[in-house]
Amino acid sequence: MRAFDPTQPLIFIHVPKTAGTSVERIIRAWFPGAFHPHYYNEKAGSFPSRLDLRAPMHIAKPPVIYGHFNQERGFGVEDYYPQIHQCLCILRDPLDMQVSTYYYIRRTPHHPQHDALSTLSLDQFIQNDRPNMLQHFPRRMSLDNHRDIIEEFFIDIGCMETLEASMTRIGQRLSKPTGNLEIPHLNVSEREDVDWARYGDMFRDRWPLEHAVYDHARAMAPAPDEPTPQAS
Repeated sequence: MRAFDPTQPLIFIHVPKTAGTSVERIIRAWFPGAFHPHYYNEKAGSFPSRLDLRAPMHIAKPPVIYGHFNQERGFGVEDYYPQIHQCLCILRDPLDMQVSTYYYIRRTPHHPQHDALSTLSLDQFIQNDRPNMLQHFPRRMSLDNHRDIIEEFFIDIGCMETLEASMTRIGQRLSKPTGNLEIPHLNVSEREDVDWARYGDMFRDRWPLEHAVYDHARAMAPAPDEPTPQAS
């Protein structure tokens, strides 16, 4: 993966249901005055504002742009900032993400899928809906190119299952303080117990690319305090 260049803008991709609200607090604290949210306003139906990266203020203090970047809805990284080539994100086991997404949508009346899911069972959602994950990446991915895209665009990819270790490692790559790093648990969805054994193999077979990306991210991430790879 890439080495961080503090003279260039940075994008932190908030993949939905990956502790984004909690992680946002840490990123804001690490980059005071440079943090810029990037979210579609569902209630107003308005797109995120676009930063002029050529503006003197952004050249003097490179922005850290944090939020959802959905290429399928017209506000992806390539739509807004094709010139930015350093990104971060947190991923989550795709099935666990799907379960969390289901319960989040059901308790969020303004979500565009809320009405549809009010009559849909968890089983139906898992069986039929694709995880909301890959459309947030900087470029379209396939089983053939996903490793190359990760290498080209990412400084690091953390995992929610090891969130504190992931954020510690990310902080080290960004040369930020990580002592006594604690992750607040915010925006947690209440949910019922899930029969993971029932869905696991089926979901992996149905969405092989999502699992390939997640598995690659987990396998390649070094533990905190290991040497940070240098860009080639």
